[in-house]
Amino acid sequence: MRKFGTTFLMVCSILASFGCQRNADYIVEYSTTGCFGDCPVLDIKLIEDEVFYNFIEHHRKEGVFYSKISKEQRNVINDLITRILEKDIKEEYLGDVVDAPATYFKLYRGEDTLLKTNYDDYIAPKILDSLYSYLLGISENNLTSFEAESIHFSTRKDIGIETFSPPPPPEKNNE
Repeated sequence: MRKFGTTFLMVCSILASFGCQRNADYIVEYSTTGCFGDCPVLDIKLIEDEVFYNFIEHHRKEGVFYSKISKEQRNVINDLITRILEKDIKEEYLGDVVDAPATYFKLYRGEDTLLKTNYDDYIAPKILDSLYSYLLGISENNLTSFEAESIHFSTRKDIGIETFSPPPPPEKNNE
């Protein structure tokens, strides 16, 4: 009986440590570009149990906001991150459509970048788009305004410009 008790405590300790490791430390960032129409231009950043949003253009709100996430939301996010890390994600997925908005994605822990990619929305790996949609869906409730200077979006910097204005669409040849 004593051996069982010791084994049980060891297993519980190991499971508890895995639970702690799985829950924390991941930082997720997304930044989107515009298009010729009204595609939303925004940044999303997940740090610990807060999601920060920088709504730049074509969104019902503009500015920087944040939202706390619940334990249940954290579990869904962790599951999506685990599934992303299991995939072989390329550095970029770019198509031939000039007007497609692009999304820049970065997943890191501390100073270590685990995954970095950019993709055109219509050819996005589904799991990356699922996490993006889930994080964006959190913004539908309980947003709090936030000081823009105190949050940094590295994926916006990766785009190479602070705001994105696409070139004008090609002119039609009326012959």
